[in-house]
Amino acid sequence: MTTEEIKIVKDPFPSPVGFEKWIARLRKYRFKEKKPSYYDSPADKDLLKKSVILGRSALATSAYIGLCDAFLIREYTQVLPILWRVAYWGVPTFGSFGAFILGNALAVKANGGRDMPACHIAGALTWSAVWARFFRSPSLCWIVGAPLAALMFYTKHARDKGHIYNFLVGAPEVTTYYVTDTPYEIQKLNLSFRTYNAEKYTEEI
Repeated sequence: MTTEEIKIVKDPFPSPVGFEKWIARLRKYRFKEKKPSYYDSPADKDLLKKSVILGRSALATSAYIGLCDAFLIREYTQVLPILWRVAYWGVPTFGSFGAFILGNALAVKANGGRDMPACHIAGALTWSAVWARFFRSPSLCWIVGAPLAALMFYTKHARDKGHIYNFLVGAPEVTTYYVTDTPYEIQKLNLSFRTYNAEKYTEEI
């Protein structure tokens, strides 16, 4: 079949939540409470917004590394030395996340404004280059950068395909819909924000 094959089965565990409540919850989460993501716009757009989003991750990362360094390695008990270790690790952390944003943006600009998965390899390499310079180990750029580049490539590819929730699971060839009051779109193995259409399935089988 050239079109999507549909297989109907009986749901052994019918949902106690009605169809209207499912739709209301889905719309509320996906359109109102959806957290902002780096991938909401092309890599060369909304750079300030992207900096805020990744800045939070950088702050949490630097705090985690700094506290582990202060308590577990150096066994500090005073406040100022602990804060110093957090600030010490914050410099390369914020620098690497900023390099990631800048590297992706420049790669997209060089590609004529087309935000392709291959462009995100540049961000991964610039991210790892900052840490390689921090530890003064050029080989670290490739040891960390190569797997990170592959991960960022696939992440962008998955986002473009709409694979948001099941990160490592592709869209199935056969989609199973259950005869139940649960919206059929929710029963799909590949939940996609991009392809979601609340009006697509309005009748139960």
